Amino acid sequence: MVNVVKGVLLKCSDAAMKQFIKHLDETNALGRKFILHDLDDIHLFVSGDVSRALQQKLDELMDRNSYSEYSGDAAGPRVRKE
Repeated sequence: MVNVVKGVLLKCSDAAMKQFIKHLDETNALGRKFILHDLDDIHLFVSGDVSRALQQKLDELMDRNSYSEYSGDAAGPRVRKE
């Protein structure tokens, strides 16, 4: 018997990214489990209907872990001396 499942093949850039995606799946961060198959070291097969929400979570992670030279005052917060 053949089982057909609609999904998306993800190619993870590194092991840390794959572990983050697996963590999202294990903690039901997208409302349910979404990894259908863990194929190998860099590939995951996930439900097709979570691709937009998953992309948003990955964008949030990248925003939290990136540094921009112009993201704020380089001298830090201003302190008023009284």
